[in-house]
Amino acid sequence: MNSVTQALFDTLNGDGTLTALLGTHDLGAGAAASIFNGTIIYEQPEPTIYPYIVFNLISSNYDGVKNADARELSYELLIAGGEALIYDMETLGTIAERIRVLLHKQALSISGWTMVISIVDGPIYSTFDDQSVALSMNYTCKVYKDV
Repeated sequence: MNSVTQALFDTLNGDGTLTALLGTHDLGAGAAASIFNGTIIYEQPEPTIYPYIVFNLISSNYDGVKNADARELSYELLIAGGEALIYDMETLGTIAERIRVLLHKQALSISGWTMVISIVDGPIYSTFDDQSVALSMNYTCKVYKDV
């Protein structure tokens, strides 16, 4: 569901409090907050300054009834903090709590769809690599196609 994925990205990227907590990456036109949409990755995107968020759609289930298109979608959000000596779990916890404020039980604005439920689970410690710390969260929402 590209429209839900875009709304999720726009919500995270549009919050100044969250983006101030994140590192940046250069898109060629200047620095942008390190928020990535795509396959969960286990290496630092180059060039990126920690911490960063990567989110990925992990399930999309049809949940409609006669004459009503509905979807239940789940995303994994990985908050990567780099080497433990640089970014501690408290910093990642602050980022996770801000994500919860933005998404938990909040209806995102999605063109052509109405969101009826959204839940954020976690964070839990995530295996990342030998030198980095990370937290993982799950975001689940249900949307209905506008008629």
